[in-house]
Amino acid sequence: MFEQALVSSAALGRNRAVWVDEPERGSPGGLCIVLDAESYLCQVGLGAILHRVRTAGLAGPQALIFVPYVTPENRHFEYSCDPDFERFLAHDLPAWAQARYPGLDHGKRSLVGLSLSGLQAIWTALRNPGVFSAVVSQSPSAWYGDECLLGEIDPTAEAKAAFRISVGSHETSSDAIHQPGDLVQKTSQLESCGRLVESLRAGGHDVCYSIFKGEHEPECWAADMPDALVWLAGQMGWQQAD
Repeated sequence: MFEQALVSSAALGRNRAVWVDEPERGSPGGLCIVLDAESYLCQVGLGAILHRVRTAGLAGPQALIFVPYVTPENRHFEYSCDPDFERFLAHDLPAWAQARYPGLDHGKRSLVGLSLSGLQAIWTALRNPGVFSAVVSQSPSAWYGDECLLGEIDPTAEAKAAFRISVGSHETSSDAIHQPGDLVQKTSQLESCGRLVESLRAGGHDVCYSIFKGEHEPECWAADMPDALVWLAGQMGWQQAD
């Protein structure tokens, strides 16, 4: 059952509406923040996928907070390595969730995103070591800003996150401009993700890398998501749901 809530954000300077999904039984022990809420719920069908995985006993007792992007313009702005939105994700939202669920384990926080929000999820985790222990990123736009994510990998950081990065074997387009934000893509999703994975591993991060057969499409992310949720539960130490 999804519930809408308002989160007060000092970083954004306003309240932000989110959708909350809780375990059917018991208090949540972990927090999973899902970006691109409209895409995940309306196109990928994450609600139904999550129900199947939970029913099979392959998910953990975590609260999921879905963050809508509201408009395409806002999506491009916030998911393009925006520092204010980063602070909202890394500080304001976890603090709000901790107040709502006092039993949350600080070591069991995760981020989930796809495409441009997959970029923002990885960027936020790298810039806030120790805040998020795991990131699921489907077809992340690792090409953004001349692959600026590579410069955020600090091999000296003591806290390391685990990443599950997936990308389609046919995501080979390059030299494109994405509207409405005039985002310039010089290299392909597939090539830039491959370089990102190599750099993350070299920086000491645990990376699960999956290349699925397909393109940059919701159907591909939907097929990939059950494995991603099982991987995420494993990272949190949940063998099966309570």
